[in-house]
Order: sequence, then structure tokens, then C-alpha cells
Amino acid sequence: FEEALINHKTKLEEEKARINLLLNTINKTLRHTQGEITMNNDEKFEGLKDKLIEKNDAQYGTELLEKYGQETVNASYQKMRKMSKWDFNEAKRIEKKILDLLSIAIKEKTQDYAQEIAALHQQWIKMYWTEYSPQAHIGLVKMYLEDVRFKTYYDRAGIGATEYLVTAVIHYLIK
Repeated sequence: FEEALINHKTKLEEEKARINLLLNTINKTLRHTQGEITMNNDEKFEGLKDKLIEKNDAQYGTELLEKYGQETVNASYQKMRKMSKWDFNEAKRIEKKILDLLSIAIKEKTQDYAQEIAALHQQWIKMYWTEYSPQAHIGLVKMYLEDVRFKTYYDRAGIGATEYLVTAVIHYLIK
């Protein structure tokens, strides 16, 4: 019983630290927009990462906690917070390239891009995950088919893009 309380307390303290960091960033951003202070580009970049984490947590937090647990989710968010500008921009570039290639593949009705898309998706996932396994990656992409939010996100590239991505990743990782 005592161990459970200690673990619960530790998790709450981690959550409190995360929330305090978000509140500080928001307060600083508000002061900046009101002209009270000037934020440099690095501070703005840190605020951007925190906003993205907050948005992701609001959209997917419950599922992430159920599937991966608080420790894994926090570790992933910490990894994102530690990203350099170059890493962050590279992740965004890869994400865009995946969608662009999916769009071409769907329009051309070709499997020619499947390996490249799957390799890019793996590279992109590794930028956010602290531990990577092909099995977890396959589990993630299979979930894309069941979750309307992910399906909508990838199907922006064309109807059937989510299925294309899932099939490509599974074949790529099983080989």
C-alpha cells in the first residue's frame, strides 16, 4: 500500500512539474503579447514545443496513458522538449514528406513509394519515442485505421492514404 502511495505521489509531482512549466510558458507568452517583456526566438521555440505537447495531450492523452503508461508518455514529452530546433524542423519536414509521398502514391495508384514512406515513418516515430520496437510501431499504425482522428489526418493525402501507410509500414517492418 505504501509503495503504491509513493508511486502515485511521484506521478503527481511529475504532472505538477509539467503543468507548472506549461503555466510559466503561457504566462511569459501572455506578457510578451501584451508588450511587458520581449521573448527571444529560443524562448518562443520552447513555448511552441510546449503548446504542441499540450495539444497532443488534450487530443490523445487518455489513450496514450492507457496504452503506454504515464512514465512512457512523460519520457516522450521530455524527449520532445529537449529537441533542438534542427531536430524539431527535421521532424516536421519528414512528416510533410510522408504526406506528400502518400498523396503522390494515392494519385498514381502505385506501390513505388511504399518502402520510402515506411522508412520515413519509422524515422519520424523514432524522433519522438524514447524506446522503439517494430511490434509497437505496427500496433500504432494498426490503431490509425480504428481511430477517426488519425484516419482523417492521413487521408488528407487522399482517400485510402491511411490504409496505404499501414500496409507499407507493416510490410517494411516484417521484412
